[in-house]
Amino acid sequence: MTTDGIVLKVETATERGEAGLGRVRMDSKTRALLGVVPGDIVEIVGKRSTAAKVFKADKGDRTIYMDSLTRECAGVGVGDPVTVIPREKIVAGRVTLAPDIPGGKLKISGDKTDIIRKGLDNRPLMAGDKVD
Repeated sequence: MTTDGIVLKVETATERGEAGLGRVRMDSKTRALLGVVPGDIVEIVGKRSTAAKVFKADKGDRTIYMDSLTRECAGVGVGDPVTVIPREKIVAGRVTLAPDIPGGKLKISGDKTDIIRKGLDNRPLMAGDKVD
């Protein structure tokens, strides 16, 4: 496993239904260069940093496929280079959510709390990440 990471080219996610789930896809050769397997966590460093869970891709040597939310969290666009670094999973004891509207308030109660908890469960996050 490389600890310094490698530089990959960003491409649009190819799998439907994965938007907002904190997933990225890489081919087997790229995963081998990083020393990661599907299910591992990586840090993606662009203008900002974010985290994502690795999944298989069928193509794309030295390419990372990610959805628009993950690109936004990393501060990159399609075609941009990012540094990808393997990371150990650390379970958060607490996650604080805030609305993406200046001065906005967030009221969550009852069943909504469980829905949000389930939606964030096993989703890689870093401070400042946006979630759908």
